[in-house]
Amino acid sequence: MDARRISARPLRIMAGMRVRAAAIFHLGTALRNAISLSFCGLLHKEFYELQRGRTFGTRYGAALDFHRYGAKLRLAPHPLVSLRWVAEQVGTDYKVERRGYPINLRGKPIFPAHPLFDHSEVTDVSGVRQAIVLIGKQSNATKMDLVTSKVPANPSVQEILDAAQVLIGDSDSSLDPHRDTPPIVSIVIDDVGSWCRATESMKSAKEAAGPLPHEVVLVLRSNDSGLAALLSACLIRNQGVRIVLPLSPRGRSEALNRAVQISLGRYLLFMHVGHRLRPDSVSGLQTVLLAKGASAVQPVLTGNTGLIRNAGTMPDPETGCPVPFLRDVSLATADLIEAYSMAAVTFPYLMERDVALDARGFNPELNEMWLDIDFARRASAGSGRDNVVSGRAPAVELMKTPYSNAPGHRSDIETYLRTATNGYRSSDESSISTDLVIAGFRGTSPETVPNHPDLWREVVIAKNARKIIDGVPRLRWSIKTAAPTLEGSYVWGDTYFANSLAKALRRLGQVVSVDSLEVMAKPRSDLDDVVLNLRGWEALTAVGSALNVIWVISHPDLVTAAEVRASDLAYAASTQWAAEKSHAWEVEIRPLLQCTDPELFAPCAGGERGEDVLFVGNSRGQARQAVEAAVAAQANLSVFGEGWKGLLDDRFIKGRHVPAELLGKLYGTANVVLNDHWQDMKVNGFISNRLFDVVASAGWAITDDVGELPPALDSVVAKFCDAEQLAGILADAKVRRPSQQALISASERVRSHHTFDARAKRLLQDVIAAGA
Repeated sequence: MDARRISARPLRIMAGMRVRAAAIFHLGTALRNAISLSFCGLLHKEFYELQRGRTFGTRYGAALDFHRYGAKLRLAPHPLVSLRWVAEQVGTDYKVERRGYPINLRGKPIFPAHPLFDHSEVTDVSGVRQAIVLIGKQSNATKMDLVTSKVPANPSVQEILDAAQVLIGDSDSSLDPHRDTPPIVSIVIDDVGSWCRATESMKSAKEAAGPLPHEVVLVLRSNDSGLAALLSACLIRNQGVRIVLPLSPRGRSEALNRAVQISLGRYLLFMHVGHRLRPDSVSGLQTVLLAKGASAVQPVLTGNTGLIRNAGTMPDPETGCPVPFLRDVSLATADLIEAYSMAAVTFPYLMERDVALDARGFNPELNEMWLDIDFARRASAGSGRDNVVSGRAPAVELMKTPYSNAPGHRSDIETYLRTATNGYRSSDESSISTDLVIAGFRGTSPETVPNHPDLWREVVIAKNARKIIDGVPRLRWSIKTAAPTLEGSYVWGDTYFANSLAKALRRLGQVVSVDSLEVMAKPRSDLDDVVLNLRGWEALTAVGSALNVIWVISHPDLVTAAEVRASDLAYAASTQWAAEKSHAWEVEIRPLLQCTDPELFAPCAGGERGEDVLFVGNSRGQARQAVEAAVAAQANLSVFGEGWKGLLDDRFIKGRHVPAELLGKLYGTANVVLNDHWQDMKVNGFISNRLFDVVASAGWAITDDVGELPPALDSVVAKFCDAEQLAGILADAKVRRPSQQALISASERVRSHHTFDARAKRLLQDVIAAGA
């Protein structure tokens, strides 16, 4: 016998023993965990059976199955425990340890095991352990507070179980069979894959519907009974919300068709879970639908940076494939008319339910891509009405949808081209929708390169001849800022500045887009006549096809001679710096100070002046000079802004954000408004726009010494060099404060001479003189 075979035999025996030992160990762990789970009351047998689609003889058997299979599928062991919800909160996989504690979650904040938990009773433990404590306290019911409604409700475990039975066992049934008011609009939200996405899109949909009676139909991404169980519990008391589960992996068309069948509204609004609509926009779409007698109406769809994703769809005359209209063009640059007809539209769109039913459903032969376009075109052909795009109330697309161009959809391409020419209407008013010109098409047929959507056919857009209105050319401007696109309360001052300047230029008949940091180098910069860089943190590469303007409004130390020389016109918000650098760099830099928006900042009639020392601004990650000095002076300080937690005593922090429309009143009624500058701005005489805003509001500002101020500010603004000097000014505030008449007079001067309208007129005159 071969010696090598003899020597290998013990190794195989040992390997087999290790495998068996590991199997026994894992089986022992599963048995131990199953026993723990079944005895602690965390596993609800009937609820788990609904999700698994099978029955178990004992609760222990169900618990063993959960640990072997259910946990991997993120099924819920109990109506009040959702591993899927927990995973969404902590951003990681979540497992149940033997005693119910979460694994790998040290340092995470306390959170409940289900979004319905009111966990105020249990604050020292988290997740599943918290659920065990509460379930032990209240065996039949638990205290809850619905996150989807302001009205608290206390559904029992059995009620949640009944809701899950409805959804998992019969998904066509309604959670709200006793509706008082029939809905006018049924909002169908497709591709729901998580609780968080579902709630975010439902909030947007409900805001878009406004006062219109409506219902929401959630179409899940997959036949996921665990997610359905979670949503059923969350939505048990939420009127007018239902759920549809696809019955097969390729069942998107079937699920959408079932959503149409069970909908109760006269109108259907189809949207993806990643779409966000403007508040009360549904009524506007409904108005356009009726006024135009349209088959479907779509709002222009943009990304969150303002670049158009889809302004309707055109058929490529060469291939017949749908091509997005105005893709990657800034919405403001397109300057679309109120409404116009297109051959087809994409989600989101509104149509009458009868039109949708007459179209005989979404095409089951299409897997995903162009599913919404195909349906809109067939509905248009069947109804004899046009598809329409509304250009005034855009929707936002936060994530790529399954219906858009994507690689690997050869069968969808072939199916669409085979069926797309059968009697479709091809009404198209794209040529009158904008002053931009459709110069043709370019690219390769999707049939030729199905795996490379970036090479597919696209519309070529070009500039038209400039319009002259009242002797002034109507130019397309692009205002560039270093501010990122941010949601929520945190918005950079540069963004407010750019938006106010844009409004002033539009009042002069100009077409203006504001481009955030993410689209500084946008794909269609060639459509702009003027590129204005509000120079702050970021430099900008000049656009060769446009007249380039730089206006240095902050951080002058970052500006180089090369970028100023590359511009056709250069301005600076400091007379001092403009003179110094013009001489040093041998280039003309014109002084153009910052300014205010008189629509937002004006004297407040009848407002009572407070006793506080106000500071509005973000911390910038450091203790700011004016705030530190006010704290040292024991002033009655009120601070609004981001990033102050941990840098400042909580008693001084009054809020994170003040809406722009309320800021003027706050300035005008404060006892004192503090201001300071970045060091390089202070040294080089760059005056903050906050000083213009405060004085325009008839408020009294105290600022660090930024050098010479214009006369309108100098008469009513106090300066300090250090904390001791600021303390002295605050101590003598009643004596040092200018009279109300002086503040009103200064406000009038600022609102006459230092406004965005005045700056816009100067910029436009200089741009025209420079040959734009």
